[in-house]
Amino acid sequence: MRKVFIMKKIIILTFFYILFYNNILAQEKVTKWNIYSEDSNQQSVELYKSSEKSTLSSSKFPDTSDVQLYPSSNHQTENSIAINPQNPDNLLVLTNGRIIMKDGKAYNVHQTHFYSTDGGLTWQGSEENPNNILTWGDPVAFFNNYGEAFYVTLGNPSGISVLKSTDGGASWDSTINADPKNSTENDKEHAMADLSGTYPDNIYVAWTDFSEQNNPVVFTRSTTRGDSFSSRITLHSGKDIGQGVNIAIGPSGEVYIAFANYTDGNMPESGIRFAKSTDGGKTFSAANIVFNISGIRLSNDGRPEFNNIRVNSFPSMDVDRSDGPYRGNIYIVYSDRNTGDSDIYLRKSADEGETWSDTIRVNNDKVGNGKQQWFPSIAVDPTDGLIYVSYFNMDTTGYLTARYVAISTDGGDSFHCYRVSDVRFTPNELGYPYNDGYMGDYYEISTYNGKAYATWSDDRTGNFQAYVSRFNSKMDLMVYQKLSDGQTDVGNVSKWDGTNFEEPLPAPQEYTVTIHKSEIFHGDTKIYFGEKYNNWDGQSDVTNHHTFSIEPNTTEITSRFSETDSSVAVYAQLTSGGEDAYILFKDPWFIDSTDAAHGNASMNRGNSAIFHQR
Repeated sequence: MRKVFIMKKIIILTFFYILFYNNILAQEKVTKWNIYSEDSNQQSVELYKSSEKSTLSSSKFPDTSDVQLYPSSNHQTENSIAINPQNPDNLLVLTNGRIIMKDGKAYNVHQTHFYSTDGGLTWQGSEENPNNILTWGDPVAFFNNYGEAFYVTLGNPSGISVLKSTDGGASWDSTINADPKNSTENDKEHAMADLSGTYPDNIYVAWTDFSEQNNPVVFTRSTTRGDSFSSRITLHSGKDIGQGVNIAIGPSGEVYIAFANYTDGNMPESGIRFAKSTDGGKTFSAANIVFNISGIRLSNDGRPEFNNIRVNSFPSMDVDRSDGPYRGNIYIVYSDRNTGDSDIYLRKSADEGETWSDTIRVNNDKVGNGKQQWFPSIAVDPTDGLIYVSYFNMDTTGYLTARYVAISTDGGDSFHCYRVSDVRFTPNELGYPYNDGYMGDYYEISTYNGKAYATWSDDRTGNFQAYVSRFNSKMDLMVYQKLSDGQTDVGNVSKWDGTNFEEPLPAPQEYTVTIHKSEIFHGDTKIYFGEKYNNWDGQSDVTNHHTFSIEPNTTEITSRFSETDSSVAVYAQLTSGGEDAYILFKDPWFIDSTDAAHGNASMNRGNSAIFHQR
């Protein structure tokens, strides 16, 4: 009997060992992720499968209509966007473009460069590489604080190519190689300028080098505004592979770098690694895993749940450099499948990356509904700290997908989600000569001074083309104050600035407010034509100043006055108690009191006046 038990145990253990061993063998290794196919046997027959379009209704943000950047017969993917801080009407978008084949192999990736000088309403540029350089794609666009534009791409045949423009993207200087080792297998680079003003001449570049042992994540910097670059610093190297580098700048010039971790080089992503520099990129902390994730990159090829396009959980990161209450907060967004389908999650740190919050779900659809959200990008407005996260969202039937933007005014604790694309499309791989499952690997958003610009690509015209949707987080709100006739404007109104009510101004008065941000307005407490303040439209309280949550469709609010009631009598009560006796007068119409929480501003109605006996 004991032998039978032992044999059963051996058989069971052997069975689980085989399952475990087969699972290890089945795990796919992370590789350099080319835009182009290396299978020269394929034939270029149909480059693209036309997809379905839809204009079904949804929660659509009242933004401007989608603007197509550069109509053409070529595909445009991996859109990177930047705003010139010296001239916010000057925008730059770079995308991957068409692949040039030679002798059956990829020879060059044309990378588009488009610029706008009117806030994204119109665009100029070219689908040809500037100065006829050769590239392998992965475009990165950014500006420095001098207003200089930068174009960064994988060098072809090697290195990391950096070009600078001093005229907003209209023309480009000669190429500078940011990789002193000039590797031929660099991948997924990212770059950023110091935007804090601490190191104004510094430019930072990081990437994964798949030509070296252990596939290191490396970093170089320029202290000459991109004219030359330093030697490499290795941020991470080992059996765990890092990919999808993202760089962000703190308010005091901190350099933060995040990237996805692949345990033992196996997919999917298992965590996010994070490193920081506090000396302008001279030295870095260890790139440790700061939190674990359940990544969505289960294959180097397309995934059926995404209609056979390839996807990833690369992080997107930004930092609050505003003077607001969340200054210094670091935010990282990524895709995660811990509930069964892919959702967008945010993690944040308020202590320079030493500790990180729990997950905050960004998209607001039902958890576990089988709908996919992916390719997130985050941008934090450096003027007011508002957070914007753009992402693809299968928000309706089948694979139909729209581009969304989620907005947070409370430091990432909550989000309001809106569709910004005018149409929906069905994701599809572009086909040969693009790599299997390829539809791009990222699409970005950028923001400055209350305006945000989301960019993505879809196939509404037949080809996969780039679009930008511009929208404002700030809006004009008209504040009225009227007598009971609903016509006559009277008195003054004011707005709380966080410390005091601003100088009262004659009603009606127009204020600039931020959507989804709470604003407090105060009405007049004086009596006009026998009428006294009653309440704000649609509000049941009568404390005079009221807190409003500003919605995108809020255009006006009104403080209402009402006629005084001649039958109101003063109620008086004499209480006993010797020296402590007092007369309590209650006059719900004429007696005001002060609110210490709001600058001792007057609150009227329903308060008591106490007179001690003498």
